[in-house]
Amino acid sequence: MTIDEQIHEAYKNSRNYPELVQMLIVAGVQSYTVDVASDIKLYHLADHSTVLHGEAHKEPRKIAHNIDVAKVKACIKASQAMEMSYAEFMPAIAEAGVLFYDAVLAGDNKRVNYIGIGGNHEEQIPL
Repeated sequence: MTIDEQIHEAYKNSRNYPELVQMLIVAGVQSYTVDVASDIKLYHLADHSTVLHGEAHKEPRKIAHNIDVAKVKACIKASQAMEMSYAEFMPAIAEAGVLFYDAVLAGDNKRVNYIGIGGNHEEQIPL
C-alpha cells in the first residue's frame, strides 16, 4: 500500500482523532499542516519526504478575521467527545478564526497548534 493509500485509509477507518494519529504515525507521518480555507494538507514523513493532499477546485471556506480561542477550544472539546465530525469541525474552526493548524506527531510532545490572526491555541494530542 502506498503512503497516499495509507493516509486515505487512516481518515476513512479511524473513529476518533487519537486513532487517526496512531494510524498516521504507523504510515510514517511525523507532522502535517492543514490550510483550513482550502482543506489542503501537507504531510511531512519520517524519510524527510512530503505528501500533498487536497482538492484543486474546492470552494474555499471563509475564515473569521480574528481567532476566538474560546470557540476553538469548544470545537476541539466537541470533536474529542465525538459530538462533532471532522466534516463539521473544519467549518467550525474556520468560523472560530483558524487559518491553519500544525500537528506534530513525532517525539514526546505530540500536539496541534491552531493559528489565526491575533493568536493561537496549542492542544496536546491525547494518546
